[in-house]
Amino acid sequence: MARFWAIAEHHAPYKARWQWIATQIDQAPNGTTKMYLTEAQAPMDTLLMSWGTPYESLVISSAISGHQRPKTLLIHPDLQPWHDSFPAADLFIGTFATYPIESLNRRYFPLDATAYQPLSPRFKQ
Repeated sequence: MARFWAIAEHHAPYKARWQWIATQIDQAPNGTTKMYLTEAQAPMDTLLMSWGTPYESLVISSAISGHQRPKTLLIHPDLQPWHDSFPAADLFIGTFATYPIESLNRRYFPLDATAYQPLSPRFKQ
């Protein structure tokens, strides 16, 4: 019973996080499937942590009805380590590793071979 109370008590922050990520990927410019922001551009009081965003955004964008292609959003305090990788069209950049998009399960995450683009954040919450 205590576990149910804990889940009920803590679902609001996770829902707010999911909704913010969904808004960002849903309102991205047409054709943009790989995006990045710095933590300074994101509401960290809503996101709480940025390290899971590239993976969560893939799952969220795949779940949103109407999206034919998944999208990914990298958020990090310092994007410099990936600066040279952003133009590469064949990569998925996660917080801890960079993967060729062919290594993703194409059935669930058929990520486009496009370059990463900076995203203009929308702070709708």
